Amino acid sequence: MMADGLREPRPQRWPALLVLAGVSGMVPLPLLQRAHELVEEIAFTGRGLLLPDGAETPEVQAAEQLSPDLTSKPRLLDERVVTLLEELRRRVLPPPSRGWQRDGRFGVIPVGGGVAPRRREAEELRAATVAPLPPDEPVFHGEQLIGFSRARADGTTRIERLTRAGARLLACAGAPGRREARFLAVGDGTPTLRVALADHGVALAEGDLAWVVDPPTAPGAAIARDIGGAVIGRITRGTTPEGAAKEEWRVEPLVAPELLAEVALRFPPGFPLPTEVGVYPFVTALLPDGVIDPRRSFRRLPHGREEGLTAGAAVSVGGKLCGRVVRAGHGHALVRSLADPGFRVAALLLAGGRATAFELVVLGSLEDGLEVAPPPTRDWDGGVVVTAGSADGCPEGLLIGALFARVGRCGLAGGAGAPEGTVVAWRLPGAWSEQR
Repeated sequence: MMADGLREPRPQRWPALLVLAGVSGMVPLPLLQRAHELVEEIAFTGRGLLLPDGAETPEVQAAEQLSPDLTSKPRLLDERVVTLLEELRRRVLPPPSRGWQRDGRFGVIPVGGGVAPRRREAEELRAATVAPLPPDEPVFHGEQLIGFSRARADGTTRIERLTRAGARLLACAGAPGRREARFLAVGDGTPTLRVALADHGVALAEGDLAWVVDPPTAPGAAIARDIGGAVIGRITRGTTPEGAAKEEWRVEPLVAPELLAEVALRFPPGFPLPTEVGVYPFVTALLPDGVIDPRRSFRRLPHGREEGLTAGAAVSVGGKLCGRVVRAGHGHALVRSLADPGFRVAALLLAGGRATAFELVVLGSLEDGLEVAPPPTRDWDGGVVVTAGSADGCPEGLLIGALFARVGRCGLAGGAGAPEGTVVAWRLPGAWSEQR
C-alpha cells in the first residue's frame, strides 16, 4: 500500500516471481533442484508448440531424402585433421614392442594442469574427459612413465604422478647392460625424484638414463604390474649444502608432465577407450529461432530428445563445428552458435608438433573472425583448433578454425555461426530411453 492509497500495479510483481523461480534452481537442495529442472523441461517442450512447424520446409525435406548410409551426406570429419591427429598420437603412445601392453591396450586421453590451484603440480594431473577410466593402470608419454590412475571417492579418476610426496618406486640408472645401479626413487612433492639407497660400488653420472624395475610378484597374484624398462628420466645433481659429505642425485623427467596435453593410459581388456564411446551422426536441418533475441546467435533443430539429442551435442557442417545443443525437448532442440559470445567447447590446439587441451571460450567478434580466450601456451599463433572428444555428444576432430594474434588479442579465423540449412547433428545411443 502506497502513501497516496494507490495499490501497486499487479504486473510489477512478475519480476519478483521470475527472480524467485530462477533462485529456486540455485538452492543446493536436490529435491528443489530436480523440481526446477522438471519445470524447465516441461516449459521448453511446450515451447515447441508455439514455434512454426519446420517439418515441411525444403531444408528438412532435403535432409530426410539423403541416404541413410552417409555416402551422400556432408563430410563428417576433415581427412587432414584426422591424419594430423594420428601423427601426433604416435608420439604419445608407447612402443607396442614393450611388455607394457600386457593383455590390454593404450588409449590417448587429454589432460589439464594441476587439480586445483592450491595443489602442487607434482601431485596429480586432471583427466580432461568424461569417459570412465580404469584405476591403478600406468600412464605413459611415449616411453616415459608419468604415473598411475587412481580412483577417488567422488567417482572421478585422477592421474597420480610419480613425484607426489611419499611415492616409492624401484628403479635403475646408468648404461643398460654395462653399468647399472639400483636405487629407490622417492617422491617428495618436487618436480624431480630423489635417489635413495643406491647400490654401492657403481658410480652414477649426470645424464645417466633412469628406468623402472619391476618388483618381485607376490605369490598368488592374479595380475602382475608389468612396467619394467619404462623410462622415468635422467640423473641430475641435486642442491646440497656447502661442505656436505656426499652428493645428492635426483631424477629429472625427460618431458615435464605439467606441460603435457595428452597422455597414454593402459586399458584392460573389455574396457572401452574414450574415443570408442558411441557418438553417432544424423542429417537434419537447422532452422531460425523466432523466440530468442535476434542479437544473439541461436538456431533450432526440428528434432529433440526422441532422436537422442541432449545438451552438449555438436552440430557440424562440412567437417566444421558450427554450434552445440544447449537444451532439447520433444520435437525440437535449441542450438547455440559458435559465433555467440560465451560459447564454450573442449578443444585441442594442434601446433608445434603437439596437441594442447583447453576450453575454447568465445569472447566476441572481430573484423575478420571471432575473439577467443588464448590457450594456456605461448606458441598458439597459427595453430589449428579442433574439438576434443567427449561422451556428451561431441566427437573428436571437428574443425573449429585457426588462431591468430591481433593487438594483444587472440582471434579465431574460419569460425562461423550456424548456417541455416542441412547440417549433421551428433547424438548418443539410447539417450532418450535411458533418461526416461
